[in-house]
Amino acid sequence: MKWIILLSLWTFSVLAQTPMVFMRESAVGKHVILRQGTTETQLTSGKNQHLHPDISADGKWVVWVEGPNARDLTVVLYNTTSRARERWNTGRKGSTLHPRFTKNGQQIFFSAPERGGNKIVSFSPANSRTRLMGREADGTKVYRITPEVIPHDGQGFFPRPSNDGSFVLFQQNTLFKKEIIEYNTVTKQSRVLADGLTPALSHDENWLVYSAKVQGSWDIWLMNRLTGDSVALTNDPKDEQEPTFTSADNVAFAANRDGEFQIFQVVKGEWQQLVKSNNTDTAPMFAGETQWQQSLKTPLPAPARVAFGSVQHNGKIYICSDKLQVYDPAIGRWSDLAPRPHTTHSFPMVASGQYLYAFGGADLQSIDRYDLETNTWMTIGTLARKPSAVSAVTIENSVFILADGQSTVEVFDLMTEKTSKVSWSLPLRHSYSAIEYNNQILLVGGMYQVTLVDPTSGFTRELSRLPFAISNPAVELLGEDLLVFGGTMTGQLSSGIYALNLAKNTWRHTGRFLTEAKDSSQVVPFDGGLAILGGLREGPVATFEVWKKMN
Repeated sequence: MKWIILLSLWTFSVLAQTPMVFMRESAVGKHVILRQGTTETQLTSGKNQHLHPDISADGKWVVWVEGPNARDLTVVLYNTTSRARERWNTGRKGSTLHPRFTKNGQQIFFSAPERGGNKIVSFSPANSRTRLMGREADGTKVYRITPEVIPHDGQGFFPRPSNDGSFVLFQQNTLFKKEIIEYNTVTKQSRVLADGLTPALSHDENWLVYSAKVQGSWDIWLMNRLTGDSVALTNDPKDEQEPTFTSADNVAFAANRDGEFQIFQVVKGEWQQLVKSNNTDTAPMFAGETQWQQSLKTPLPAPARVAFGSVQHNGKIYICSDKLQVYDPAIGRWSDLAPRPHTTHSFPMVASGQYLYAFGGADLQSIDRYDLETNTWMTIGTLARKPSAVSAVTIENSVFILADGQSTVEVFDLMTEKTSKVSWSLPLRHSYSAIEYNNQILLVGGMYQVTLVDPTSGFTRELSRLPFAISNPAVELLGEDLLVFGGTMTGQLSSGIYALNLAKNTWRHTGRFLTEAKDSSQVVPFDGGLAILGGLREGPVATFEVWKKMN
């Protein structure tokens, strides 16, 4: 049945609940509640209305709208660490509603009063803090913004941007209809997905949930965004509204099955109540795993690139395409070194002692060695074929050279600087990544497979399959997790960050995201974490992100 495909959404391991925000209506008004584990903190106070909260993927920011009444609302941004507040004013008084973060934290989308009614708009807080208008008595900074307006018919409410803002879902109200619209912010094209209200996106962006009234009450529906297949997740005589996805990709929503609206989630078809109170609780939203820290460093030097060599050595990062360049964290910038004697792409690099090694490349067999002490290159050997090498996996003093779509594996001896062929064959695979794990070769992606290869015998063992078929991911180990950054899934570029707990052999989505959706990035250990470098979007990108676990 086609619904077996839909319900495979819930194959991830269930994690401890990540931070959650929601709206509580009680005798003291409408306020924003932050829930961490079983601890609840009321973030707002006073007589103003505080509506429609959202929380950033890293848990550092909460956004909502507030004001004295429904016709006088503005966007408020709250820092959960410093408790500082920022108010964002468009200069147009009215029903400002439904603010939502992109999961990469770069933008906020919301519904704002414009000519002709409410429209979906967006802005970047980081790029808008130059227009400080003043401070309120409690220290709240007040900013004036001119948001970008999304063109659409009728009025727009409940925006749900994609993880990097490249598209947005929203509820469009026209005279006779309430529809779910998808608008692509890159191509400026839109399409109707369904009749319904309050859409939300899954972490992989292949699925959406929304509320629709089909049989007399409001139920939650799940739709495959790519195929249009849909199924009702709830079928209750009361109402279920404002659905969203939890960090474990279960569906949470507000339901009034017992009279007052309370917050539930569906796990494998079973309802579980997430919040129990004597009040009206609605509008749940969830952060991702907050133990991870992300930061942006100086971008790769121009031009932006993809399919380049990269390696970390003695705390510095080296990248090579037409020339070799180094990032020194002590000075925070990139510098040029001597260019490789051959211009090519799609090749791996390794480091050992005073040398860096570059293996082959597109239509190139040369093995080139760079001397860190003399800033010079030397060609020291050749590969047996002209592959675009996918990966070079170093195990002790042996470097295993793996090529896309080839079963033959060559091994380079770092002591003798000689190459030879191994006696076994690699499982045939395309568009995968490979790293070392416990003195074995670990192959990730191409399709669903995660395969351990013994470098002596060639014996293979399959680990837990990837949740989705992924090609060209960036992969690396950090602690007990195998992390997968970006890649192409079901024909779409991903910005998601997945993790395989190697001790438990279980996959999960971290609820965290790269700055942009892309594939073919390079990833190297760096500063106690990982550096994710460059990659391919519509074209090559220059982003240098660092991902590490906080103590």
